[in-house]
Amino acid sequence: MNIAKEFFEGAKTIRDAGGWFIPEKRATHVVDIMPWETRGASLNLEPLPDEAFTKETWIQADFLRKDFELPFDDNSFDIVICGHTVEDLFSPIPLLEEISRVGKRGLIICPSRITEQTIGGRDRESTEPGHPHH
Repeated sequence: MNIAKEFFEGAKTIRDAGGWFIPEKRATHVVDIMPWETRGASLNLEPLPDEAFTKETWIQADFLRKDFELPFDDNSFDIVICGHTVEDLFSPIPLLEEISRVGKRGLIICPSRITEQTIGGRDRESTEPGHPHH
């Protein structure tokens, strides 16, 4: 995700919800169903350059559980970001409620409508619109 650095000014605590594939390096905390060691879709057993989060601040959680809750107090994060995650969930409501609860402000990024309606959006050979897993 290319989020302007100005968006993060003054934020001390940043939560990335669902950032496994491309975690926001400025995030101090990440929550995802996948483990820290597999972030970025590869095996990384050591911290990577510029990562503000750590193995200790990475929490594994299933966003689809009916009783899904983040283990944090209300408004405990200056910013919560959620990029390219809600469109992958059958029911994003538990996640949306929790990021609204724990964040003072936030940003949700999803594919554009034109991307989801364009045939061949995933590859040029596809005859279906959008991404097949959405």
